[in-house]
Amino acid sequence: MIMRQHLVRASLTLAFCLVAILLLTPSIASAASCISEDTGNWSGGFTCDGILGQTPTSLDEVTILSGHDIIVDIDLAESGAITVQSGATLTIGPGYGFVSYGNVTVDGALLGDNPSSHLNFLGTTFTNTGPGVSLDNVNFYATGPQTITGAGPWTGAGTLDIASESIVSLAND
Repeated sequence: MIMRQHLVRASLTLAFCLVAILLLTPSIASAASCISEDTGNWSGGFTCDGILGQTPTSLDEVTILSGHDIIVDIDLAESGAITVQSGATLTIGPGYGFVSYGNVTVDGALLGDNPSSHLNFLGTTFTNTGPGVSLDNVNFYATGPQTITGAGPWTGAGTLDIASESIVSLAND
């Protein structure tokens, strides 16, 4: 009987410890698929994995749908890969920045609202086939090779900064 009580206590203690570990261990973040809901702000303007009103994170794959104009309205908006569809616009608001940790595809327009707007690109391929990218400050900061491709125009009056570790290849398709 005493042996059985010790076995029950040991089992309960082990079960309690396992539950505590599971509850206290941070969940591993995973990428979501985020799609613009309508024209509006970056903050809260996306449906991510079926959940309305979300703001994408640095892991998320973002698509701005045709006909939607999205304005970056937070200090530093982030995404994994991002696609701006034909007929869509992503505008980085005054004083705000955008960081893409994945590939960027611009079939629509990517704009900076004023000279203090900036884009930091850390992905491997930036494709511009749309009506254009118009930003005053663009930074290519990956530590490996990066490719800029597409026939879309680039305009801006600020800086194009290429980190010393980056290798940027320009290709005109």
